[in-house]
Amino acid sequence: AHYVDKGTALDKEAYRRGNSVYLLDRVIPMLPFELSNGICSLNPDVERLALTVKMLINTKGKVIDYKFQETLIRSNHRLVYTNVSDYLEGKYSYEDKELESKLDIMKELFEILAAKRSKRGSIDFDFTEVKILMNKEGSIKDIVPAERRIGNRLIEEFMLVTNETVAAHYGFLEQTFMYRVHGDPDEEKVEAFRKFITNFGYRIKGKDIHSKDFQALLQEAKGKPEEILIQNLLLRSMQKAEYSEEPDKHFGLSTMFYSHFTSPIRRYPDLFIHRIVKNTIHHRPDTKNEKAFLEYTAETADHCSITERRADEAEREVNDMKMAEFMEDHIGETFEGIISSVTGFGIFVQLPNTIEGMVQYADLKDDYYHFDSAKYQAVGERSHKVYRIGQPVKVKVTDASKERREIDFIFVENGDEDVKE
Repeated sequence: AHYVDKGTALDKEAYRRGNSVYLLDRVIPMLPFELSNGICSLNPDVERLALTVKMLINTKGKVIDYKFQETLIRSNHRLVYTNVSDYLEGKYSYEDKELESKLDIMKELFEILAAKRSKRGSIDFDFTEVKILMNKEGSIKDIVPAERRIGNRLIEEFMLVTNETVAAHYGFLEQTFMYRVHGDPDEEKVEAFRKFITNFGYRIKGKDIHSKDFQALLQEAKGKPEEILIQNLLLRSMQKAEYSEEPDKHFGLSTMFYSHFTSPIRRYPDLFIHRIVKNTIHHRPDTKNEKAFLEYTAETADHCSITERRADEAEREVNDMKMAEFMEDHIGETFEGIISSVTGFGIFVQLPNTIEGMVQYADLKDDYYHFDSAKYQAVGERSHKVYRIGQPVKVKVTDASKERREIDFIFVENGDEDVKE
């Protein structure tokens, strides 16, 4: 916010973009690289301007005091998630023992905050994310599951408590602000979800749904064949988080107030909030016309919700395209996989590297299969053979198209083909 003044050409372009977009081998930045990778980047041994939320947190994870400050910081180290995770897991050591001591304290605080958030019912979707490795020519070298280790989760936890603390400050003051809100799940979708999970022996008791109910369900399904399906269907029953000028709870995080404050380089809402916080520090009003500022905040919140959805869609489409492009070089090969979903138009199979393709019912020559929508399984008309979620299978790649962003499989019986891992 120090470098991007409201109303300047730089600010207008950042607003138009709304956020940075990450497309595998490139970044479409919200701000110029001179800022994002230059004077706003926390490089070691150089002074950088920062906006700090200094918090005093007790051993139960409660923020008992906090202060907003404009600060000048000088980073002593460039730490990477892998090494930090290795250290905290006892697999690595640093020469700087003072650094190790600070990391130990950070781990202790992380565990306290995570336990507190879990206790109140915050939902943690543990999806296996994909990491697509590219070569210099822009082609895919490999696709592997991305690890979410303690170093990553530690920083995530610190960002969560910061975002919540900032939002709560303005929420309790009833001051115009931009919140990150997540409403209650759709009742009809929740009812359909309730009925579906009974097929796997799960129950959600009571009429009113609390995030704790979903949290307990995910914990019960953890590590089981149906886990991925339950996570996906649960996510679809919930609303999408968005930005709003109106304070409202965040259902998924089970908190009264939440915001996005920690990433002003890549998200416009964070930059917007930094300006509000700086005005608070200097005891300046955000505007002389409160009604006009509220309308401007609402307009900005709506715009940023749209640009976020647009970026998510672009990132997802590029990932799907690159996965299909990768499999174009593996047509005719056979792989181990697990049935990840059964639908009315085909059976989806996920490989160990998270790539997903579909077996069409028309390609199942041994029988005519009916889709059982109540149990999410396919049943053979004559043989009564069943294909269900979580079932291990072998598949051959028959087609892949980066243009259509689709991958086609057929099932392979045991012993028919050499199988690749």
